[in-house]
Amino acid sequence: DLIQGTTYRTELVEDSHLDREVVRIIEALGAIGPCNLQFRIVGGMVYVFEINPRFSGTSGIRYLYGFNDCELAFDLLHLRTEVTQPTLDKAVVLRYWNEICVPKAGFDDLREGRAKHDGYAAVIRENLT
Repeated sequence: DLIQGTTYRTELVEDSHLDREVVRIIEALGAIGPCNLQFRIVGGMVYVFEINPRFSGTSGIRYLYGFNDCELAFDLLHLRTEVTQPTLDKAVVLRYWNEICVPKAGFDDLREGRAKHDGYAAVIRENLT
């Protein structure tokens, strides 16, 4: 699922029809190497709304399922070895992020422990450049 164009919730779905459709689309594009498709399924039909012929923001999510885009691309494009679809691990991956505003503070305030957020000290222990 997407929020503001960013994937935040995924589930590994095993569906041979969907697998065939994705392969058909990628082969029709002539894609070699990383290629991320974003699509919706409506009435059993795959509707692609975005194609990213590159590593994408969901590469880390795919890695958690057992699909290492970077390693496969390196093997295929640099080592010139044949790659195959790895066995994937059934899972749900949830992405969480949140912005925190520390009012009336700068990084120096955070480093020096002078800033508070909701009553808690907000301290940064490493250098920020």
